[in-house]
Amino acid sequence: MDPEALKQLRDENQRLLVDVDRFRSIQNELQTSLTTSQAHLELKNTEVAALQTELQKVKEAATNAISTFEESRKLEVDRDLSAEERLKAAKAQVRDLQKALSAVEEANGKLVKQVSELEDTALEAYQGGFDNAVGQVGLLSSDLDLTRRVQTFNILNALLFSSILLPFFFHSSFILHYRAPTMSAPSYSSSLEVSDFPFLSSSDRESKLADYRQWVDEEVWLQASFYLSPLVSHYVSEKTWCEAAYADHFQAIACHPIDRVCHPPFHGERDFIYVYEPVFRLLGVTFPFQHFEAEVLWALGLAPLQLHPDSWAVIQAFRLVCRSYGVVPTAALLLYFYYSDVPAPTSWVRLIPRTGRDLFSEYNISPPAFRPWFFKVYASERRLFATTTRSFPLH
Repeated sequence: MDPEALKQLRDENQRLLVDVDRFRSIQNELQTSLTTSQAHLELKNTEVAALQTELQKVKEAATNAISTFEESRKLEVDRDLSAEERLKAAKAQVRDLQKALSAVEEANGKLVKQVSELEDTALEAYQGGFDNAVGQVGLLSSDLDLTRRVQTFNILNALLFSSILLPFFFHSSFILHYRAPTMSAPSYSSSLEVSDFPFLSSSDRESKLADYRQWVDEEVWLQASFYLSPLVSHYVSEKTWCEAAYADHFQAIACHPIDRVCHPPFHGERDFIYVYEPVFRLLGVTFPFQHFEAEVLWALGLAPLQLHPDSWAVIQAFRLVCRSYGVVPTAALLLYFYYSDVPAPTSWVRLIPRTGRDLFSEYNISPPAFRPWFFKVYASERRLFATTTRSFPLH
């Protein structure tokens, strides 16, 4: 073989080997670069996945925020609609209340007018009764002299002394100095203390507060007082219901709509009694109760409001007649002529004349239905309700 050609082949082979080495080096570099690129790509893929996850969370948060906003907006719209509806309903209620108030004011005006008319009618009836009583007293006084009256009372004393129904003493020493009949007779005080009245005791008069609906008439416990604050204030301003010396010790207020005359006081409430206004206005009863009035209530075991107005008229007429004759009026003497009647179920209690002993026939009128014209009177002390040590029931 030609040496020159061989040399060329060797040189060419050497160049090829160098090229092979260079290609291998390039291949290694490419392989390294590829490996690095793959690692970098995997890192980027991881970052992309993380970014995609974060983006998904952001999208979900945005979606939730949009949903919450839409719900909130819907609630606001609903609230606005509801507020508008409530406003309309409130305006309608205001209109209804205004109509009701007008109706109440109209009814109150009619009630005041009816009360005034009934008071005038009752006043005429009671005044007529008192006039008759005063007339009877005048006629009797003109016919009887002092000696004859002493004899008459001695006879009564003997009759009463022998009676087992009326255990009390009634002496001629009780006959005071004679005074002509007059509506302004002076007050008399007596040292007589009436003994207990066992014949008046009755299980019907015991406290039955456990369930008053079982023993109180329905017309009583269903009735709220119609005597509202303006009427009470007007009556109090007349200053005829209480003695001037005791005005600071008594307070008159209107009853609450839930109050009934058979209700006892609440725990811790001050002493008070229910008052039937016509008894005070028409019959001249005042606070504190006089000795005779309180003694009758104590003997009968009644609260003031339990006694029928007609019976209050009998008490006042009896007191007038006794004083016209110069006799101290006592519960024992009154109950010689009258006894009490307790209806069932309980409403008002009436004084019924005993057979042949009716003193004031003009007061025997039919009992009217219960009239809810009552209010409360508080006293600074219980003892101030009456000018006596006798403690009658307050309720």
